[in-house]
Amino acid sequence: MTLGSIDAVDFTEYRMSYGLSLYDLAAILGVDARTVRRWETGKAAIPAGITADLATLDVRTAHAAAELAGRSPEDGPVIFGGVEDADSFLAAWPEYEPMPPRWFWRVAALARRRYGIAVEVGKQYAR
Repeated sequence: MTLGSIDAVDFTEYRMSYGLSLYDLAAILGVDARTVRRWETGKAAIPAGITADLATLDVRTAHAAAELAGRSPEDGPVIFGGVEDADSFLAAWPEYEPMPPRWFWRVAALARRRYGIAVEVGKQYAR
Protein backbone atom coordinates (compact mmCIF):
# COMPACT_ATOMS: atom_id res chain seq x y z
CA MET A 1 0.00 0.00 0.00
CA THR A 2 1.39 3.38 -0.94
CA LEU A 3 0.24 6.57 0.66
CA GLY A 4 -2.61 7.95 -1.41
CA SER A 5 -3.84 4.73 -3.02
CA ILE A 6 -5.14 1.35 -1.94
CA ASP A 7 -7.09 -1.24 -3.87
CA ALA A 8 -9.95 -3.44 -2.70
CA VAL A 9 -7.75 -6.47 -2.01
CA ASP A 10 -5.21 -4.52 0.06
CA PHE A 11 -7.98 -2.72 1.92
CA THR A 12 -9.71 -6.00 2.81
CA GLU A 13 -6.40 -7.59 3.80
CA TYR A 14 -5.65 -4.61 6.03
CA ARG A 15 -8.99 -4.91 7.85
CA MET A 16 -8.57 -8.64 8.29
CA SER A 17 -4.99 -8.29 9.54
CA TYR A 18 -6.34 -6.17 12.38
CA GLY A 19 -9.04 -8.72 13.13
CA LEU A 20 -11.68 -6.04 12.69
CA SER A 21 -15.18 -6.66 11.50
CA LEU A 22 -16.48 -4.63 8.62
CA TYR A 23 -18.58 -2.70 11.15
CA ASP A 24 -15.60 -2.05 13.42
CA LEU A 25 -13.53 -0.54 10.62
CA ALA A 26 -16.49 1.50 9.39
CA ALA A 27 -16.91 3.00 12.88
CA ILE A 28 -13.19 3.78 13.14
CA LEU A 29 -13.20 5.47 9.72
CA GLY A 30 -16.48 7.28 10.39
CA VAL A 31 -18.30 5.78 7.41
CA ASP A 32 -21.26 3.48 6.95
CA ALA A 33 -20.55 -0.25 6.92
CA ARG A 34 -22.16 -0.47 3.48
CA THR A 35 -19.47 1.89 2.22
CA VAL A 36 -16.72 -0.37 3.54
CA ARG A 37 -18.45 -3.35 1.90
CA ARG A 38 -18.55 -1.48 -1.45
CA TRP A 39 -14.85 -0.63 -1.13
CA GLU A 40 -13.96 -4.24 -0.34
CA THR A 41 -15.95 -5.63 -3.25
CA GLY A 42 -14.57 -3.05 -5.67
CA LYS A 43 -18.01 -1.57 -6.31
CA ALA A 44 -16.82 1.86 -5.19
CA ALA A 45 -13.44 3.55 -5.38
CA ILE A 46 -11.60 3.95 -2.11
CA PRO A 47 -10.94 7.66 -1.50
CA ALA A 48 -7.26 8.62 -1.32
CA GLY A 49 -7.74 10.02 2.19
CA ILE A 50 -8.60 6.57 3.54
CA THR A 51 -4.97 5.49 3.16
CA ALA A 52 -3.96 8.32 5.48
CA ASP A 53 -6.65 7.21 7.95
CA LEU A 54 -5.24 3.67 7.90
CA ALA A 55 -1.72 5.03 8.46
CA THR A 56 -3.08 6.96 11.45
CA LEU A 57 -4.62 3.75 12.77
CA ASP A 58 -1.22 2.04 12.48
CA VAL A 59 0.41 4.84 14.47
CA ARG A 60 -2.31 4.78 17.13
CA THR A 61 -1.92 1.01 17.46
CA ALA A 62 1.86 1.24 17.84
CA HIS A 63 1.48 4.04 20.38
CA ALA A 64 -1.04 2.05 22.45
CA ALA A 65 1.28 -0.99 22.41
CA ALA A 66 4.15 1.17 23.64
CA GLU A 67 1.93 2.51 26.43
CA LEU A 68 1.18 -1.05 27.52
CA ALA A 69 4.90 -1.77 27.50
CA GLY A 70 5.43 1.11 29.91
CA ARG A 71 3.38 -0.65 32.60
CA SER A 72 5.18 -1.65 35.76
CA PRO A 73 5.67 -5.42 36.27
CA GLU A 74 3.89 -4.97 39.62
CA ASP A 75 0.78 -4.01 37.66
CA GLY A 76 0.44 -7.65 36.61
CA PRO A 77 -0.85 -8.84 33.25
CA VAL A 78 -3.28 -7.01 31.03
CA ILE A 79 -6.55 -8.95 31.15
CA PHE A 80 -8.54 -9.25 27.94
CA GLY A 81 -12.24 -10.01 27.77
CA GLY A 82 -14.27 -11.03 24.76
CA VAL A 83 -13.96 -9.32 21.41
CA GLU A 84 -17.61 -8.20 21.64
CA ASP A 85 -17.41 -6.86 25.23
CA ALA A 86 -17.26 -3.15 24.44
CA ASP A 87 -18.66 -2.09 27.83
CA SER A 88 -15.96 -3.89 29.81
CA PHE A 89 -13.28 -2.72 27.39
CA LEU A 90 -14.27 0.96 27.63
CA ALA A 91 -14.65 0.74 31.42
CA ALA A 92 -11.04 -0.46 31.70
CA TRP A 93 -9.58 1.64 28.87
CA PRO A 94 -11.80 4.73 28.39
CA GLU A 95 -9.02 6.64 26.65
CA TYR A 96 -9.39 4.37 23.62
CA GLU A 97 -13.01 5.21 22.88
CA PRO A 98 -14.33 4.79 20.15
CA MET A 99 -11.94 1.96 19.26
CA PRO A 100 -13.51 -1.54 19.35
CA PRO A 101 -12.25 -4.36 21.57
CA ARG A 102 -10.99 -6.28 18.52
CA TRP A 103 -8.56 -3.44 17.85
CA PHE A 104 -7.19 -3.72 21.39
CA TRP A 105 -6.47 -7.40 20.82
CA ARG A 106 -4.24 -6.26 17.94
CA VAL A 107 -2.56 -3.79 20.32
CA ALA A 108 -1.94 -6.57 22.85
CA ALA A 109 -0.49 -8.90 20.25
CA LEU A 110 1.89 -6.16 19.12
CA ALA A 111 2.86 -5.35 22.71
CA ARG A 112 3.53 -9.04 23.45
CA ARG A 113 5.71 -9.45 20.35
CA ARG A 114 7.63 -6.19 20.63
CA TYR A 115 7.88 -5.70 24.38
CA GLY A 116 7.14 -9.06 26.01
CA ILE A 117 4.27 -7.80 28.18
CA ALA A 118 2.07 -10.34 29.97
CA VAL A 119 -1.43 -10.72 28.56
CA GLU A 120 -4.13 -13.06 29.84
CA VAL A 121 -7.64 -13.82 28.70
CA GLY A 122 -10.32 -13.36 31.35
CA LYS A 123 -14.02 -12.72 31.70
CA GLN A 124 -13.68 -8.97 31.29
CA TYR A 125 -11.05 -6.37 30.54
CA ALA A 126 -8.84 -5.11 33.35
CA ARG A 127 -5.66 -3.10 33.63
